[in-house]
Amino acid sequence: MWQAGRQNINLVENEVHVWKADLKVDATKAQAFWATLSKEEKERADRFKFAEHRNYFIASRGILRALLSRYLSFSASSFAFDYGSQGKPDLVQFPDFQFNVSHSKGHALFAFAKKEAVGVDLEFIDPAIEFEVIAPRFFSKNEATTLLDLPIERQPAVFFNCWTRKEAFIKAKGGGLSIPLDQFEVTLLENDPAKLLAIDWAPEEVEQWSMFSFFPERDMVGALAIKCKVERVVFYDF
Repeated sequence: MWQAGRQNINLVENEVHVWKADLKVDATKAQAFWATLSKEEKERADRFKFAEHRNYFIASRGILRALLSRYLSFSASSFAFDYGSQGKPDLVQFPDFQFNVSHSKGHALFAFAKKEAVGVDLEFIDPAIEFEVIAPRFFSKNEATTLLDLPIERQPAVFFNCWTRKEAFIKAKGGGLSIPLDQFEVTLLENDPAKLLAIDWAPEEVEQWSMFSFFPERDMVGALAIKCKVERVVFYDF
């Protein structure tokens, strides 16, 4: 499923590329990534309290710039980002080239698409999460009922299936916390294909969306959402 990444990549419309990467890099790679960052990114990196988080940020931004350079044949250090009201970044020089990033536990996902905004989310499947508290608060009534009716041993994986799909959707929408998680519904059971089932404020949009789930690492789940019919998703390992 996960192919070795190539240097020259061609991305076409109605196609999405997802890359996974390990953010735990050696000092040589970290220095190379640091050299490509903007002044604003370096200042942001230096504001992290813990060195581990600082290093993950540098690697994440450095890998993003390296991948963008492969797709767009542009210097990694020359990309400029513009940020929406909810903090979602876009490329100033290539506004039609869409991307999104998510990271968890030292791993990251990078999603790329043409024209249509894309959202991606990555989560560690943590069995210690208080599902009975979080699900009724943030999930739709149907989602919460489906989850909490399951045997306890199934709940962690199903919870994070639901959570990542919902997060990927709101990230694609660019609405951040302004979009209530309980106002739209997704599939969540292990054998259910990832799918958007309902949007309370825009029911006519449901069939326009594509959604995918996958497992980049052991005990981790990822999800992808994009507002178009996708013909192919290609998975690469950085």
